Amino acid sequence: MGAIPWNKGGKMSDKSRKKMSKSSIGKQLSEQTKGKISLSLQNHQVKDEIREKISRNHSKYWAGKNRGPLSIETREKISKTLKNKK
Repeated sequence: MGAIPWNKGGKMSDKSRKKMSKSSIGKQLSEQTKGKISLSLQNHQVKDEIREKISRNHSKYWAGKNRGPLSIETREKISKTLKNKK
């Protein structure tokens, strides 16, 4: 094992966190990296108690949100926006 870093467990300042966040926005992963991530997640098992916890929290998040079909007006807005992006 190597030496323990001098700043292990230290809190980063908000300024540092924002700087690091900004530096990684928009970066795309290489195909090799995507493959490595894919391999590491194959046969990944999640315990039933964790799955239930995720399910509970997920249902709380969506509880007050309107998830019905989109209105015609909303679909037209989305369509117009997507057409303008090209």
